[in-house]
Amino acid sequence: MFPDPIEAPDAFGEHLKSLDLHFAQTVFGHYQNRLIQSNGRFDEAPTLEWCERMDTLLGKLNRIGNLLPTNEDVVGSLKTLCSDTVATIKGQLDTQKQSDAAEARKREEEAKARAEEEWVRREEEESQRKLVQIAAAREKLERTTKIADEQMAIIRAERELEAKKQALSEAQKAAGMDVDDADDNEGSDSAPEEHAGTTKKSSRRQKEEGRKRMPQMIHETPCQNCARTNESVCSGPVGQACNMCWRQKRSCTNGGHRRPREITVKEEPKSPGRAAGKKRKVYSTTNANPIGTIEPIDDADTDAAQPVGKRPRTAAASASRVRFDGVSIPKATRKSTRTTKANSKKDANELFARLGQEFAAVMKTCEELAEAFD
Repeated sequence: MFPDPIEAPDAFGEHLKSLDLHFAQTVFGHYQNRLIQSNGRFDEAPTLEWCERMDTLLGKLNRIGNLLPTNEDVVGSLKTLCSDTVATIKGQLDTQKQSDAAEARKREEEAKARAEEEWVRREEEESQRKLVQIAAAREKLERTTKIADEQMAIIRAERELEAKKQALSEAQKAAGMDVDDADDNEGSDSAPEEHAGTTKKSSRRQKEEGRKRMPQMIHETPCQNCARTNESVCSGPVGQACNMCWRQKRSCTNGGHRRPREITVKEEPKSPGRAAGKKRKVYSTTNANPIGTIEPIDDADTDAAQPVGKRPRTAAASASRVRFDGVSIPKATRKSTRTTKANSKKDANELFARLGQEFAAVMKTCEELAEAFD
């Protein structure tokens, strides 16, 4: 007989040591180092690692136990103890996982229910706020409509009274009675002065009264202008711009658009004529140094302007219109830049002087062409 490993683990370990079952001692030592629940829960990762290590040791113990038939009862008891312990711990881990999953689902459902309740509460508050705004807008619209109706009633009464006065005056005139028109004359004298300043106001007032007589509505969605200015109510005539956009003369996204202003194109004033010409420099024909200035001829000394197609196209023709110190400038000539073999050995200074002369002639020709086209 051998000691019970559960009731007397120390004695069982000494018994394994006396039988020289060293690997069995290792397995039993790993069994004694098993993890214990803390607050009714296993630490999942270390517990699974302990179970895997025990399964590996039991596999080796099975192979060694077949070689030890004399100690089969001790080894069998150890294997049974370790296998039952591993199964029990794994079962407890599975139960713990299921409990954790159920708890997580419960928390998720509770969070979802709370979020839904919060959303319903916000929706109710928003609907209540909109109802209050609509009620306030309806009350304001009713007050405005009532005031407009009262104003129209006053205007109609004034018109009826004026018509009665006019009829009475005409009846008195027909009967040959004297009619005192002093008040009317005074009113007529001041009418032109007031008319100039109140024409726009009366016209706008009439338009506003006409809008008030139209069927009114409150737009569920504020227009862009009302949304930008944080107006609580966007209302106005059906199919027309809202009151805010109409007062500010803006286009309304809920109906009605401002007409684009007619663009008046101003005609550019015609040119009074060709500006007085500027003095031009005249260059020497031998070098690039200026030798004087050219003064433009007055229009009185020139012929009438020719059509564009008949204007002079050469520099010589336009050059005949100017004078230099009282002497007419001769027709410009341009020397050939080609050289022969005999002149190939000319001095470089002479060549540069000729090049300057050519550039001066080209510049002068361009200026004359510009004047001719102007």
